[in-house]
Amino acid sequence: MAYTQQYFVGDTHFGHQLMLQFRPFETTEEMDRFFIDRWNETVAPTDIVWHLGDFGYGDADRTRKIFQQLNGRIRLIIGNHDTDAKGRVHKHLADLAWDQPPVHMAEAHVDGERVTLCHYGMRVWPASHHGAWHFFGHSHGRLPNHGRSRDVGVEKALDVIQAVCRFNWQVCETCEVCAGPSHIIVKEPNGLHQQRLCEHCAEERLAKFEGRSVQ
Repeated sequence: MAYTQQYFVGDTHFGHQLMLQFRPFETTEEMDRFFIDRWNETVAPTDIVWHLGDFGYGDADRTRKIFQQLNGRIRLIIGNHDTDAKGRVHKHLADLAWDQPPVHMAEAHVDGERVTLCHYGMRVWPASHHGAWHFFGHSHGRLPNHGRSRDVGVEKALDVIQAVCRFNWQVCETCEVCAGPSHIIVKEPNGLHQQRLCEHCAEERLAKFEGRSVQ
């Protein structure tokens, strides 16, 4: 008898060039292929995959072809990169064969546990004071767990990412900005220069590119 599993992941950002600054890949093609292969090694065609937002970026035809390669019945929790300036889901995403229509929030049930799903991390959520869980994305591993909340973006959810990064972690000794312990190699958009940065300095670098301040 085949059993249906539920999986949770977010922030794949298929095709998103900016992600190469913070992920151990040389090209978006390499990144996309890595995620597709790891996904299909784990997920069976009948399994349910809750994608917690920021599925892909840019070219509609490329996004559609990637979606068609992925196993499972995929359900989208809408992320900020999945919508236009008016908050409407991009048409090329809305037209994909999702298992359910994309929504901003949903509730899943896993082994008797309630799980609130949202792209953004929350301080409280339905039944949080009764032991319910909350899964989120968006923060790329930079938002600490709060109670029973968990970041399930690819930087946290896929252990294989850590395996790929291990070489970089071994060669990084000190941050080139603050001289603190370094864990991350950040590459310039043109790929010609890279820096060894600690998590705080990497966050400041990302904030600069995104036009926001670091608290």
